[in-house]
Amino acid sequence: MNMKKLKIDRMREEALVLAAFLDIAQQGTDALARYLLHVGISAGDINEAGAVCGAVLRHYRLKSEAYDIDAVANDLARWPPIARRIEEAMRAKRKVSD
Repeated sequence: MNMKKLKIDRMREEALVLAAFLDIAQQGTDALARYLLHVGISAGDINEAGAVCGAVLRHYRLKSEAYDIDAVANDLARWPPIARRIEEAMRAKRKVSD
């Protein structure tokens, strides 16, 4: 695999990882702080990385230098506001299929 493709793939993965956090950050700093705690990113992690985005990327980076997109999706699905929406959608789907 050439280096340019590898760099583009890594940038896409980083964008996927950060997208959820940026969406939640738009809800305000309180929502972002609660979400960071939800996924296990501490103030110490942020200080060590130098910024929230850096801490987020470190949190989901695998030893292979790729990112654990499945973990990002799982953390999102367990976030109470999203988990409620998922449950509502599942209930609605069951009602339609009954």
